Amino acid sequence: MFFAWIGIWAAFGVLHRWLQRERSSVRYAFLRGAAAALLSGAAFYAISGIWRPFHPRGWDYAVHFAAWTIAFLPGFLALIGRRGQTL
Repeated sequence: MFFAWIGIWAAFGVLHRWLQRERSSVRYAFLRGAAAALLSGAAFYAISGIWRPFHPRGWDYAVHFAAWTIAFLPGFLALIGRRGQTL
């Protein structure tokens, strides 16, 4: 599971490089993808308590949407941030 998570984010890094027509190396794109995987994985772990207790009728969908946004936002920010730029 961890290798798949890192692989997906590394693929996102290469895809972002290709779509933006960046001149950076593929290695740099993989490094950005790995950083995105680590940051997003840490955020995902931080919000992992949203499934307990399990009450399907009482789910607050706005809270879940916000939690998933928080989980994936650090990864995407790591990918779209420019070199030398602070977000």
